[in-house]
Amino acid sequence: MAAITSRSNALDLGRRRILIFGGSFDPIHLGHIKLLKRAISVVRPEKSLVIPSADQPAHKTPCLFPVSIRTACIQISLAKVPNWAILDYETIREAPAYTWETLRFLKQKFQDAQFYLVVGSDNVHAIRKWKNARDLLGDKKLTVVAAQRPGWPLSTTLKPAGGLIKLDGRYPDISSTEIRCMLTSNDASERRQAWSRLSRAARLPLRGEEGLVIIAQAYIKRHLPQSRYAHSLSVAQLAADLAQRWHGNERGARLAGLLHDSSRTQENFQNFNDAMSHAQRSAGIARTIIGVKDPAILEAIRCHTLGLPGMPLLAKILFVADFASPDRTFPEADQIRLLARRDLNAALCAVAAHKLHYLLRQNRFIHPKALAYWNSLVGKP
Repeated sequence: MAAITSRSNALDLGRRRILIFGGSFDPIHLGHIKLLKRAISVVRPEKSLVIPSADQPAHKTPCLFPVSIRTACIQISLAKVPNWAILDYETIREAPAYTWETLRFLKQKFQDAQFYLVVGSDNVHAIRKWKNARDLLGDKKLTVVAAQRPGWPLSTTLKPAGGLIKLDGRYPDISSTEIRCMLTSNDASERRQAWSRLSRAARLPLRGEEGLVIIAQAYIKRHLPQSRYAHSLSVAQLAADLAQRWHGNERGARLAGLLHDSSRTQENFQNFNDAMSHAQRSAGIARTIIGVKDPAILEAIRCHTLGLPGMPLLAKILFVADFASPDRTFPEADQIRLLARRDLNAALCAVAAHKLHYLLRQNRFIHPKALAYWNSLVGKP
């Protein structure tokens, strides 16, 4: 498979059948793959074009996964499908593209071709409401190829000027929307179901660090209070910045920052044990729900509150970023954030000292692990 760029001038295929399959593919799933394969077997096109939408499609919510990941999933999922290509027309435009605009572009590039637009029966019902639907349906060079999705019987009243091909066969009751929701579920069976609806190949990009960062952000947005979600985003950004400054793993730092408070479904702690255990519980969510396997990320999350003697770089970064994130309102946060860019170890000492001073002023219990970390920083007299 070779991607076709919309800027290429070598696209004129003459009088040929061209299958076009557009969508967000956020992410591509087994239903998409089966539908495309069936359409190819019926239409027998000379070329099939898969056209992912921009990250912000026209009149739709933004895609969860960026085009880089969606394209990687498409490429790897369709590796064994013959004679197809990805068309980047919609992903490189400055403005979102409507179907009629994409078709207009294709007609200019493939001047004598007949186009076959692959859609599910849900879109057959909606097609009359599309932008410039009358022009689309009145175009004799456009044949609609429709497959019945569960719960959406094929319309018998739609009569495109270029014809309507109804694909037989049964197609999985799957939607990308459901998959995205299930990927961030606390229910293990729902998460397993979501992964099972993706091709084995397509799971690989989603389980890489970039994919995990996106799933992690979607998870905390769904499950945390808005204020805690905003704090986690702020910590993640500072952690990534500090990782870049100190030559660490930027994506790992961002992932740790996003998930460090992932167990805090309520803004305020219920009791002391809740406060002391949230880091461990958050690490558990990172490992079992999000799928983080990197021990350095999990360790950073586990010890971001109390610290740990001999913490590695990523844990040091998160310990500082949680205290000094830009959303913090106390003046020490600004001072330590600046210090951390000059001397990370000095910033660690400052954070630990401020935490101890606060507890002492409040006559609060100091956890032995916090004392152990402080003693490890200052050393024996």
